[in-house]
Amino acid sequence: MKLQDLTHPLCSGMAVYPGDPTVALTSHLGEDGYLTSAISLGAHSGTHIDMPLHRIAGTPSVEQASLERFVLPCTVVDAPPHRDLEVSDLESVQAGIDSCPGLLLRTGWSARYQTPGFYEEHPGISPGAARWLVERGVTLVGMETPSVHAMLHQQVHDIFFEGDVLLLESLANLSDLPSRVTLCAVPLPLQGLEASPVRAFAIW
Repeated sequence: MKLQDLTHPLCSGMAVYPGDPTVALTSHLGEDGYLTSAISLGAHSGTHIDMPLHRIAGTPSVEQASLERFVLPCTVVDAPPHRDLEVSDLESVQAGIDSCPGLLLRTGWSARYQTPGFYEEHPGISPGAARWLVERGVTLVGMETPSVHAMLHQQVHDIFFEGDVLLLESLANLSDLPSRVTLCAVPLPLQGLEASPVRAFAIW
């Protein structure tokens, strides 16, 4: 059995999605010798899961979803690194997509994590490809990019969320994964929240 960590580390002052809360990690060594730390960050910081509640009011929050939504077989697909993913890119791997509830898109974009342009210039998933994946019954889509689309993010988010597809954003270390893995990316049980950072890893 092999395991691969798919998670970017979190650190104070790291770059975040424009407009999101900053990340601050602070530690204090008490007189009793115990080290105690405080964490302040947005729910969409680093590698994180987006629930449909991010855009659709009244849908389940992260702690209400079953663990099976976050631990599942995934097909790993190479996606275009410099343009939107289209249906034509997926048709040749349809059999693998049809056989797994999850999909991980490998673009190599994670190499640009915490560099200029990471949040603004990334490739996306076209609305047509998003609809095609929903129609195929995919329940989770993971990606190295920080969002589903740099410009049409609301439209593409809504297509996925209306199909009850969870989104796992800002993944790392997909380069050496085989074509099929088991993904574990469980959020914290943050009551009422639409997202959570995760520790994502693949098993095969």
